[in-house]
Amino acid sequence: MNKELIDITSLNLGKPVYRMTLRPILVLVIMTTFGLSLVLAGIQNFGLNWGIILFGTIILILVIIFILKVKDRRIADLYEELLVIYDFEDQSKGFLLPFSDIETWEFKTDAVFKDTLVFLLKNGETYVLENYRGQKVISMLHKKAPEKEVKNGLLKIFKK
Repeated sequence: MNKELIDITSLNLGKPVYRMTLRPILVLVIMTTFGLSLVLAGIQNFGLNWGIILFGTIILILVIIFILKVKDRRIADLYEELLVIYDFEDQSKGFLLPFSDIETWEFKTDAVFKDTLVFLLKNGETYVLENYRGQKVISMLHKKAPEKEVKNGLLKIFKK
């Protein structure tokens, strides 16, 4: 891989194994369900419970604000033999990272559970992929390139 952007749309890569996007759909669905459940529980349980209704409504408002304010975009596509990392500004361009070009890779997480994948490539370049949902990529890297992982002594919760 080099740091030059490639027109990804001109490549016929097929369907990815996994598409990593910015918007956490599963979390939004769970929070919406939880908010609606609280509102319904506040209405149905022995009359009106305004505290529960208010809490559920606040959760629903936060979900709606997140959906309206955070534009969904592709971060990366995971294929059997490579990773396509999309450009932040132009979603039709990106970087190709074949698993064979990886010298080492390291998974890091911080206090807010933001995943960071650090790739050291065979040509000496380093690439950092920050996201909030890197479990599928980490799982694939454990399958495709387990010997290239930098062991940092942390519990590997995503290892399969």
